[in-house]
Amino acid sequence: MTEHKCFKNYTGPSGGMESHVVIEGFQKLLEKGVKFTTVITDGDSTTVSKLKNSSSYGHEIKHQLCCNHTMKNVGKKLREIKCPKQFSDQVSNRIQRITKGARSAIKHCAETGSTDIEGLRNDIRNVPYHVFGAHNDCRDYFCKYNEDPSDTPSIITDLQKCGVWDKILVIMEKLASKAEFLCENKTSNL
Repeated sequence: MTEHKCFKNYTGPSGGMESHVVIEGFQKLLEKGVKFTTVITDGDSTTVSKLKNSSSYGHEIKHQLCCNHTMKNVGKKLREIKCPKQFSDQVSNRIQRITKGARSAIKHCAETGSTDIEGLRNDIRNVPYHVFGAHNDCRDYFCKYNEDPSDTPSIITDLQKCGVWDKILVIMEKLASKAEFLCENKTSNL
């Protein structure tokens, strides 16, 4: 058996290791004069909370969610919805459009200064309506229906009757509730 050196640099429960490493990294960088004020995560608010509480400038640290992780999770949740056979193709074909539409709304918010959080929330909530053919609440940047009304007829009423529509809206409402953490369109991917 080959001998190797193992450096044990953490003691405590494994669940606390991530926050410990992040806090230690922030402290070492601060010692070198580097100060981070935005943390991009995959949704682990525990680490951000611990970081803010342990840092001398914690009140300046802003939390943003990784849009790639968030949209991947939204797409996964949408694909998990059980749909009656007569609508399954129509719904599954539109899931990618829903995630792309939400990402487009997030990108627009970032490109326009990241200040219209309520507008982003409303745009995210509206995405399923847009994708399934109801364009009453679409903003001009988002939808060209008024210029070219050749979209598919709406099946929203049918999806409401079979309970699928409410499930879609619940997922999108959860996403909309995170608008302030998505408004800058950040990603943790390099």
